[in-house]
Amino acid sequence: MRRTPRRAGALVTTLCLALVAGGCAVNAGSAKADAFERHFEDVPDVAAASAGGTNDLPFVGSATATVEIAPGTSRERVAEIVHLVGEYQHDHSGVVSTVEFDGSSIAVADKAATNDADLALVHTLVDTPEVGTVQLLARETVVTAAPGVSFTMLFEDLLRADGPYPALPDVELSVLDSSGTLEVVSEDGTVPVESLAAFYAISAAFPPVRAEISADRLRVRVAHDADRLAARDLALAAAPSVAEGLRVDGGNVERFGASEETDATADLIVLALDGRPGIEWIKAYGDEVVVTVDSLETAQSVAGGLTALAGGTTVRIVSPGTWADEGGESGYTGPSFDVMAHQGEPTLLSVDQVATLFSEHPLLDEVESGADRLVLDIDEATTRDRAALATAVAPLVAPGTDVSVRSGSLWFSFVAGQPLADEHLDDRGERRAAQDFVDAWDAAAR
Repeated sequence: MRRTPRRAGALVTTLCLALVAGGCAVNAGSAKADAFERHFEDVPDVAAASAGGTNDLPFVGSATATVEIAPGTSRERVAEIVHLVGEYQHDHSGVVSTVEFDGSSIAVADKAATNDADLALVHTLVDTPEVGTVQLLARETVVTAAPGVSFTMLFEDLLRADGPYPALPDVELSVLDSSGTLEVVSEDGTVPVESLAAFYAISAAFPPVRAEISADRLRVRVAHDADRLAARDLALAAAPSVAEGLRVDGGNVERFGASEETDATADLIVLALDGRPGIEWIKAYGDEVVVTVDSLETAQSVAGGLTALAGGTTVRIVSPGTWADEGGESGYTGPSFDVMAHQGEPTLLSVDQVATLFSEHPLLDEVESGADRLVLDIDEATTRDRAALATAVAPLVAPGTDVSVRSGSLWFSFVAGQPLADEHLDDRGERRAAQDFVDAWDAAAR
């Protein structure tokens, strides 16, 4: 076996130590990002400096950075900060930066003259009454129209060679309405005439709530799902050539695959639920409809209204909990559930039963109830608390149902009515806890 000489090994070690000590970290992209943030975090009039690193290879990486300038900062001071960022970027290879100011932004160049020209263009545009904000990015220019201004007319004026605005960079142009929900795009400096004609035909009858318009793509969402097919017909009548890239949705409904031609029952369910208070989203998959709701009360109301609808359509009622943003942390809180509400299978829990379990067992975090599968997610709990939940659930679930239980670090599964499998859980304490749950379940089920 060939060995590396001690002297060579010592040289390699010394070189590695020297590289790290000299600032050439193994995760070079992360190091560049951290250095950027430290450099700009205390600069006057900088509200925030953030950066992310990409560590391509050991000792090789890049960073993408953003500097946010405090609102109301003078244009002269904005230019000074942009030049500081440009100088830093010039001196530190592998760093790409964007500076944001008063809703607009520019991708910073290494050359001061380029940055001055970009700032001048942004100021010229936002000083007109039609323009709200401008983003001059490396591969895209994004212009947002001022309130009350037609975003499509602004788009066409920006592209006109003899128009009222200065020439824009030769990159993709996107123009949005003042709400940011309607967008028209040109990739090559031309107006997508056919797509705009189809959009105008829809908007004249059904004001869109969201739209993406380009030469080969037209995505429009109208206020109500019941209007989507009529809106689609109007678009095709005005511009038949858009058919391949056309999609029209309505309300808070999303359709997938075969759901474009859902069966009659699924359509009845969608029409009955679209726009109801507390329903956040409806996803239709042909013979399955998934309804996301804001609370158990809404779920119970939805489930109760489905009893009159017949057919083979499965309806899942889902809630990820309630979104909260408190104490600087965002996340879902409250009960999370996924319940088959309408399928005619005797083994599943109803929404009413799930609501009762949540109210009687505050340590219960999540329930997933399918036709033959049940998942219970419980907070860290005592053996007694888990046994109480098992006692409450077991009489509601048919033998043969796959049951999974998660409680802190304790995860196990069993089949209702059968012994806990020998292969479950190597840890003796966790196996004892799982067996206690199954024993309580079996006792209640008898």
